[in-house]
Amino acid sequence: MTKSLRSIHKYLSLAVFIPIIIISLSGSILVYKYEVDNILMPKVTKVQIKKKQLSYEKLKKIVNQSQPRHEIVGWLIPTKKDQAHRVYLIKHHTKIWESLYLNPYTGELLDVLKNHDSYFSDIIVELHANFLLEKKGLYLLLLVGIFYCFIAISGIIIYKNFWKNFFILRFNKNLLVYFKDFHKMIGILSSPLILIIAIIGSYWSINSILKKEIPYHVKENLYNKNLSLDTLHQEAKNSIKDFKLTYISFPYKGKKQLSYYGEIKSQNIIHNQYSSSIIFDKHTGNIIRVSNVNDLSIYHKFLGSLRKLHFGYYNEGTKLFWFFLGLSPLLLSITGITLMYKKRKK
Repeated sequence: MTKSLRSIHKYLSLAVFIPIIIISLSGSILVYKYEVDNILMPKVTKVQIKKKQLSYEKLKKIVNQSQPRHEIVGWLIPTKKDQAHRVYLIKHHTKIWESLYLNPYTGELLDVLKNHDSYFSDIIVELHANFLLEKKGLYLLLLVGIFYCFIAISGIIIYKNFWKNFFILRFNKNLLVYFKDFHKMIGILSSPLILIIAIIGSYWSINSILKKEIPYHVKENLYNKNLSLDTLHQEAKNSIKDFKLTYISFPYKGKKQLSYYGEIKSQNIIHNQYSSSIIFDKHTGNIIRVSNVNDLSIYHKFLGSLRKLHFGYYNEGTKLFWFFLGLSPLLLSITGITLMYKKRKK
């Protein structure tokens, strides 16, 4: 049984060796996505904090005047005040997402309009989410996720007696023994949490695969342009106490409405910055639905906790831990391949 399990563990690891390294490295980078952006393009993503930002209506007008042939479809408002807003747009009669960065205090456009995945960190997001293969990549990602779950579980079973000599690295032995000890230690320490992260990623892949694609081409009259973003923002804050806006989703296809997403002071640390929402009718501005994360069912609260659990951005300490945790599959791959090579050479 153990011999068969070792063979399965070995050959599955070889089969997904390269994809796992890609996912591992890209995932660790994405833990610090904003920090990477700030290092690579500070003039685009960083802004000087002022007493008050311009109204959303003024900012929208600036964007619309600069891009008259486009429709705003998304508006990202970072939780940190020294970060630029990011506005997503689609050109009329197309479905190609583009974006630009906007200084919320001055209304200055900080970069030219580009495809939404033109920046380094956006390429890393796509690499991590679908290997840059769009829908086809989701199937590959799901397959790798399933294989990795088997690899992690089989590894835990193989080293079920890990508690014996767990923290002992035999430096005085040959390299093969040292790598075996190191592989076992890293695997046992990281596998339980990495397994959970892999399951979450696989769940998202399944959701994306099963999601029905609705054909769309963005038009000019998608919603009532007389609706004030600032008035709706105030209504959102009145609907949910201490509501802090983090994203506005504009109608661009099907039955999509005008949606405000955000976080609230009283929410649990496990929930992300988009956990609460207020959905407005795109024609009348009437509230359709209010979702306060504190009032959601246990099931929906659980779903709302997956994002932070996958990327680990609870605080700076957990981000650092998740960064190194994300590198563990890379270390396991290197030590595992080395062990196989050394044994074959013997």
